Amino acid sequence: MIITSISIQLISLWCLSLAMDKHHKPFCQRPLRKKMKILFTVIGWGSLICSLVMLLLTANNVSIGIVDWLASLSFNILLVALMHCYLSHRFSRVNKLK
Repeated sequence: MIITSISIQLISLWCLSLAMDKHHKPFCQRPLRKKMKILFTVIGWGSLICSLVMLLLTANNVSIGIVDWLASLSFNILLVALMHCYLSHRFSRVNKLK
């Protein structure tokens, strides 16, 4: 259950990052529409809360569950930042070839 919670947390952070204009432009090559921004934000925050609730319901100790969730949150933030750096560099090279 912890792996599921961490995976949902990663997806939610990716959606929250795509809700920002500067992170959305390198991948889609067009400005972010208002509806999509709201959709990414709602999906991101909803799934982030869902991952916290899922982890707290399955944890034996609530305080340890919160620490586990915050530790995985820090790791996932770093992972999303590295994925943005790598993918934006990759997409910029592909777009230069076209």
